Amino acid sequence: MPEQAAFGQIPEGQRRADYKNLDTLLRRCGVPLFDKRRMMDCFWPAQLLQRIMTRDRVVEELWEYKIGSPGSFHEIPLDALADIIMRHYRKVFAVLVLIGKGDLIQAAINEQWDDTQLPLLAYGPNNHLYSKKPPNRLAQCFERHDWKPVHRQLFAEYQYAVDPCIFTLEVDGSTPKHRVFHDKVVLPFTDEAERHSGGYGIVTKVAIHEHCHEFHALLQSINTDNSFARKQLMNDDAKEFEDEAAALRRFNGFGNDHMVTLLMTWTQHRSYNLLFPWAKCDLDNYWARDPLPIMDAETIVWTSKQVTGIASAIKSIHNPSRRNLQVPDDNKYGRHGDLKPENILLFDSPLDKMGILVVADLGLAKLNSIVSRSMQSNHKIPGTPRYKPPECDIEGAKIARTYDIWTFGCLLLEWICWLFQGQNNKALFIWQLGSLYPTGSIGDTFYSMDSQGNGRYLVTVKSKVLEKFAELHADEKCTEYFHDLLHIIEERMLVIRARSRVDSETLFQSFNRMHQKVLQDETYCYSPCKSSRKIGPQEPLDVEFRKTDPRGNQPR
Repeated sequence: MPEQAAFGQIPEGQRRADYKNLDTLLRRCGVPLFDKRRMMDCFWPAQLLQRIMTRDRVVEELWEYKIGSPGSFHEIPLDALADIIMRHYRKVFAVLVLIGKGDLIQAAINEQWDDTQLPLLAYGPNNHLYSKKPPNRLAQCFERHDWKPVHRQLFAEYQYAVDPCIFTLEVDGSTPKHRVFHDKVVLPFTDEAERHSGGYGIVTKVAIHEHCHEFHALLQSINTDNSFARKQLMNDDAKEFEDEAAALRRFNGFGNDHMVTLLMTWTQHRSYNLLFPWAKCDLDNYWARDPLPIMDAETIVWTSKQVTGIASAIKSIHNPSRRNLQVPDDNKYGRHGDLKPENILLFDSPLDKMGILVVADLGLAKLNSIVSRSMQSNHKIPGTPRYKPPECDIEGAKIARTYDIWTFGCLLLEWICWLFQGQNNKALFIWQLGSLYPTGSIGDTFYSMDSQGNGRYLVTVKSKVLEKFAELHADEKCTEYFHDLLHIIEERMLVIRARSRVDSETLFQSFNRMHQKVLQDETYCYSPCKSSRKIGPQEPLDVEFRKTDPRGNQPR
């Protein structure tokens, strides 16, 4: 069997007769390295290195060197030398063994090149090795005549394999840490799969070796293993990375269970990376996987709980606490900017067998001064076209926190449509939203802009949206809870005039009261009923169409 196929074996199960030398054992028990661009095939976390390089095995290896070269290792007894290696030189000795230079450990000890000196820095075409700290002394023991540049190059590479990075939070246990990694630092990924590309980055499912991260307690809280989501930004824009990381630190799952938890950020190879727990799926995929959902009691209670939870996350984003701001000025507020089913993630939870939904992808989240009240120009506003509110298309209109209220309303209406009528009818509803847009294209927004022939437009909620509200109210599955939910969406969220929409605090309080009633009143929750409440149409808004589209181009 090829040696490569033997990676990952258990050190304690290896007898002396099973391996030729310590080099063989190290490779046999190493963790396969997923990054195939490296010179080495595997890496060794500190705990694994301790299990492989026991004192007895180190002594055995030293005896082999002494037998092969009787004049060597005469300065101190081998047992004493092994003790020194075990205390201070385990990593250095492992690297020397792996590159076929283990017999030089005595010289390294004489010059005090212990584990704390790693990594050594390689300079010049001959890869001379120097200490990382000034005055950058030269490692003379690696300049011997039998050391060629390739040996020093191998040392420079393998030293990172015995010291892979450790992913961890800051010492407070809730603040994501940022690291700048040298290009040669080994990222301890043991697997990589399910790459997803989006407008803001590439998300990859990665497995991290259990000894190379300190997120075990957090992973237990969401019933997952060592799987994570690694997000790499599409470009090397440092400001974009810093903005997203800052937003995720402010609006983090440590402060609200329904917001995604940023674990760590790092840069390497001019690549900007963020690390999150791996979700089961997003809300859009959740709907697609269950095209005809069953409206049982458990589903209704769970839906109410998650709707309330998402509302609490939006409230936290809109009104971040002083702690989340991490600045002395609490006159700040936030806006998500791209709420949609794809940005709502489902995680397992030990507290709910159906899982928990969290708000993710805060790449568009903005934090603004209360002085401007989020009144940002609608020029160059990114987001998802279907869910954008009318103010994105109104000349002179400003973008405020109410942007998120509209998009959340769109999401909730689709959610109830899926729950009552199934995935196919939800897809049909979205298709029916298509109508002529002022630019001449077809748009599937939830509002329409009807030309008045004088450069002015009347903005209204689309008739297909109003028809869908009526359909859902009339559905035989509709209980008093869902009537109330639909009324809030229609009357308070999908409102053409932004200033007339409900604020996130009031919305959360309303949903929370409804959820408490769901838990206490079975009739409210489970019993289908008719709604006697009639809602009149909203008054159209007479506007001028924006002169510049959200990407900064002139409308066609």
